[in-house]
Formats: sequence, C-alpha cells, structure tokens
Amino acid sequence: MKPILVIFAALAAVHLACPILSAQASAASGNPGPFKEHEFRAHLKFLASDLCEGRAPGTRGGNLAALYIASQFEAAGLRPISEKSGYFQPVPMQGNLTDQDTVTVTFSAKGKTVTMAAYDDAVFGSEAARKHIRVEDDVLFVGYGIEAPEYGWNDYKDVDVRGKVLVMLVNDPDFKKTGFGSESLTYYGRWTYKQEIARIKGARGLILIHTNRTATYGFNVVQTSWAVERVCLEGEIRNPLSICGWISRPAMDRALALVDLDYDTLEKRAGDRAFTPFSLGLRLKTDLVQTFRKFSSPNVIGRLPGTSLAEEAVVYMGHHDHLGVGRPIKGDAIYNGAVDNASGIAALICLARAFTTATERPKRTVIFLATTGEEKGLLGSEYYAAHPVVPLDKTVIALNKDCCNFYGRRDGFGAYPIRYTDAVEVFRKLGEGLGLKLHVSGVDRGGGVFRMDSFPLCARGVVALSIGLRGKFLTLSKEKVNEYRRKIGRWYHQPNDEIYPFWRYDGILQELEVLHHIGRHYAFGASPPKPGPENPYGPPIRIRNRKYTGSR
Repeated sequence: MKPILVIFAALAAVHLACPILSAQASAASGNPGPFKEHEFRAHLKFLASDLCEGRAPGTRGGNLAALYIASQFEAAGLRPISEKSGYFQPVPMQGNLTDQDTVTVTFSAKGKTVTMAAYDDAVFGSEAARKHIRVEDDVLFVGYGIEAPEYGWNDYKDVDVRGKVLVMLVNDPDFKKTGFGSESLTYYGRWTYKQEIARIKGARGLILIHTNRTATYGFNVVQTSWAVERVCLEGEIRNPLSICGWISRPAMDRALALVDLDYDTLEKRAGDRAFTPFSLGLRLKTDLVQTFRKFSSPNVIGRLPGTSLAEEAVVYMGHHDHLGVGRPIKGDAIYNGAVDNASGIAALICLARAFTTATERPKRTVIFLATTGEEKGLLGSEYYAAHPVVPLDKTVIALNKDCCNFYGRRDGFGAYPIRYTDAVEVFRKLGEGLGLKLHVSGVDRGGGVFRMDSFPLCARGVVALSIGLRGKFLTLSKEKVNEYRRKIGRWYHQPNDEIYPFWRYDGILQELEVLHHIGRHYAFGASPPKPGPENPYGPPIRIRNRKYTGSR
C-alpha cells in the first residue's frame, strides 16, 4: 500500500503544480485567501471521475477514492491517526444487494390480484442474511408507526405486531391538526426510525408508502438509493426485517382499491391519536434473490496537532461515499456524486492544506474527517461518534460540508442547526467579517439535520453544524442560475450528478473562506459554543435512536 500512496502523492503534486487558476474567478471571489480554483477542481475531477465508479463503500472505486484522500492528507502534512492503520479508521459493515430483476410483488383480496412492477412501483429488499427471500402474509396498517410518549402518541397501542408485515406512512402526523411534534420534522418521521421501531417490535417486514409530499423527494430518489446495496454496521441490527422497502402511492392505491380503501383514507385515520392498527385485508406475496456480504470501508482521518489546547479539537467533516454503480438511466450506470459529495471532500482537502501551510499553528487540534457510508445511513459518522479520535466532550465544534455551491458568490451563509446553540451572535459577527449575512433556518419539514453526517455528533451533545452559502446570488442572476439548474434537471442521487462546463467556482472559494474563517476562530482558542436548552437533536434523541437500532 505504501508505494501506491507515494504514486498518488506524486500525481497530486503534478496536478497542483498546473497554473490554471482563472484570474476572472479570483477577482470575482472577493478575497480568496489561501484557496485556489485549480486546486479544488483537481481534487473534484478525480473524485467525481468514472475511475472512482461512484465511490460506493466496499468497492474498488470507493477504496480508490479513500486512498486518494489519504494521500492528499499525507501530502498536505496532516498526521495519521495511528501507526497501524495510518489515515484509515476501518468501519465494519454488512450489506445486502437485491437483484431487482428477481423481485415479484403482488397484493390479493376478494379473489383478485394486483401485480406491482419491481423498481417502477415498488423497491423491495431484505436485511436477512439469506440468498432467497419469500414472504406471503397479510399486511397490517400501523399508521405512522410512531411510539412517542413525550408527545402523547402511540400508534401501536397494545397490538402485538411480532411476525407481521407492517405498512406505514412516512413523515410525522400533521402538526397543525394533531399538535404532534413541531412544524419541523421530528426523528420519528424519518424512515430510519420506522425501520428501527419495526425491528424492536419484532415485525417480519415493513412497507413504506411514498408520496413526494411526505418523503420530501421523488420516488426516483427511492429507486436509485434503494436498488443499490443496502448496508448497515456489522452486528448493529437485531431482529433483521425479512422484507423492507417502499411502494409508490399510485401503486398502493391500486392495491387498496381491492378492499375499497385509498391512501387519503389511511392518512386521515392515521392522523387521529385514537388510531389503532388494523389489517388492510390484503395478502402480500413477494419473492426476491439477493447477495449478502461482510466487508470494511474506511473513514479517512488526518489530524493537525494543536499547541496549548491540543487535547481539544475542531472537526471538519464530509462524506466521501456515493451510490456507486447502479441501474442505468439514459445509458449511464455510474452515480458519480460530483456535488454529493466529491465537492465536499475536495473542499476538505483544500482546507487541510490551508491549515498546514499557515505560518501559525492552531492552539486546538484540527481533525479532518472524510466519512464513509453516509448514503447508507450515516454509518461512518455514527462509527466515528462511537470511536472518536478526540473524545466528544473535548470536541469543541464540528463543521460539516455536504454539497458545494457551483453557481457563484452569494450574500449570505447558513450554519444548520445554529439556532439551537448559543453561538448565533458569534456566527453573525463572523459572517460580517466576510461581508456575509447569517441566515438562521426556521422550519425544517424535510428533516435535513437527520440526513447529515453531523447528526450522530449533534445527537451526542456536540455542536455539529452543516455550513453552506445562502441568500442572493451575486455572480449570476437568479434567472441564469435557474436556467443552468434546468439544464441539469433532477440530479440528487442520479447519474447526472456530474461536473458541468458552465459551473462557477468563485462561490466555491467563498464557501472555503467561510469554513476556514469559522474553523480558525475556534481552532485558535475562542470559547466553545454550547447547545441551547431547546435543542431537539441532543442526547435524548440519541438514547431513543440507540434503543431502536438495537445497537450493542
């Protein structure tokens, strides 16, 4: 492995020596500081290339990307985390890959049968370590599948669902109608929770009904995200579900019509606190073939030791994985993940070089953490939170970068969920130092915080924030930005998440400056931020989450 690291370091040196910095971009970026467009682009091009094959965990392309990141950390002068593993923190995983061409799904009632088209109507898989999965059983509707005593909500009542196939709605009950939770999505609304509670209840299977409104993304995202290998931390899951997946609302309505029901009726009944699970009167029959494996995929971690406060840490983080090679769309099967999140890792490498080449060393240790398995359920960040390089109670702040801005400079930035800390005014002043306004997020109906690598740290009491530009576009007009976005189309978890020639990089330099400015503020000794008293993402939710996942 060492000779390969040397080769990659040499290649990186050649890339970084190329004088291709755009003078126009430098001028437009205001104050680019220690960051150069050509440096960012070089890392982005490699990580988002077809050579990395979409960077799925435990694959050749994923391992190649991890090796590249480690070589860049070493070239920048970061220290490894151990003599044995170098820059790698191996994360043990297990995966199930369903052959979607083998999946059959039917619902029957009253002598009639409705057949679902695998992938188009329903995306099914299994958590069980078996090659052939066959389930034939009645299905039980459990509403939102939520058991939340603090909100006075229990969809299960005293109904024993052991060995049953459950059908659930995603998201939360309507806050305005029921008073459940808040206008922002709670963790109970996430599909991850739905799986966790189904396992704890001893269910045999789980079917989630998808709508664009309740999932907050299209069924195409479900298709591309769930038709690839489904992965969890090795040994994490007790009571694996024999069948688990999604069905589109139109497809579910076709099945419900057999028993004179529809989605709207289910949603209305589920929105009542008095709801009790009931049989839908439908018989499910499904069959699939899958492969199962155990493997390891690394978090890549470099550290810059501090001076007088070396036992404390500032963490920069972002995920290096994406979806890998999946079902072809318009002839393209490689899900390159250029924005999500080759861009964030390119930024991480640039930040590492900026810190290591600075004339003054920070007081606190700075950790650069490129996580694996984010797309599989925040697995790498979850593993790091349980096995941190610097103890979490000594981790002053974590700054997460997921998806950079390629449409030019903007007049503001966001740090989510900054509103639940005591640092709002500090961040406001930090932004003013760069001529930027702080945008404090309000309602989060999509539950974005639960989908970010910062969540496992945030949930354990660390102030962990995802940073991004916000506000008015300055380089391009809003109309031009929208025109470029229309050219790309729906890119999230799609093969067309690639590099485009019309992208602008002056906003990237601005974004790097924001991350650098905030990180330096805390790395050089500023008072640590603290979670606010109303923080909904702190330790209590982690206690619930650990219970439901069945973690040891």
